[in-house]
Amino acid sequence: MARSAPAPVLDRAWHRPGAFRYALARLGGIARPPVSVYEPAPGSVLSDRDVAVPMADGTVLRVNVYRPPGEERLPVLLSAHPYGKDRLPTRRGC
Repeated sequence: MARSAPAPVLDRAWHRPGAFRYALARLGGIARPPVSVYEPAPGSVLSDRDVAVPMADGTVLRVNVYRPPGEERLPVLLSAHPYGKDRLPTRRGC
């Protein structure tokens, strides 16, 4: 079986013109990823603070619950971060 010829140098991504500029743009996005903040309409989110959630071992955790108005059963989204439940990070550079 015949061997195929090696790929031309320009066919390798980092040898193409503009590759350095592309790499810098990618690193900038990784070091400081773009973030968008969504502000819900007033009254569209209810906030229940310090709701007791019992664990199987008897420990009681206190959580903040954000939900839409109504009694409808909905899936849960969990957000955990190292700042503590009520000590949220401040917004910078906005």
